[in-house]
Amino acid sequence: MTIFVVGNLLPCSLSPEDLEREPRALRVMGGLVYAGQVTAIRAPDLYGITLDGERGNRPHILSREEALIELVSPDLSGTQFEKN
Repeated sequence: MTIFVVGNLLPCSLSPEDLEREPRALRVMGGLVYAGQVTAIRAPDLYGITLDGERGNRPHILSREEALIELVSPDLSGTQFEKN
């Protein structure tokens, strides 16, 4: 399965406007995908993602650039896939 890349971002990557709306997002850590809620800690520079089911409900702190690179939208509607 191949995902077509637009520029250097995946079609499911979050945009700066998405971060302001504090969306649900997915984060890959250690080869596993975790779902969570994005929150603005000190917008527009610092964001956090609180992962579902994690003890303590402490957000993982990310800079804006890290959030835009590492977090993806769980909504894959409109994503084009190609079978190999």
